[in-house]
Amino acid sequence: MMEKDAQSILQTMGCEPLRGMAEIADDRSVDVKLRAKLYMELAQYVYAKKKTEATADEHVEESYEERLLKIRGLEMSEFDE
Repeated sequence: MMEKDAQSILQTMGCEPLRGMAEIADDRSVDVKLRAKLYMELAQYVYAKKKTEATADEHVEESYEERLLKIRGLEMSEFDE
């Protein structure tokens, strides 16, 4: 019921959270750390999270966010500030 109330309020205000997040994430004048967080959040609505990744000699579990940060050469601890 609370979700429906929140949707009604946002709709009344003309507020579209996903669109807003996407616009901020796409704005190059915004701090790159915030943009990366927003892209990771938005990606959850588009791509299924990969739960595990197996290597030849070990089994590693990492989230989509961790994989994305690894690809971009960042550390998860940078975002836990």
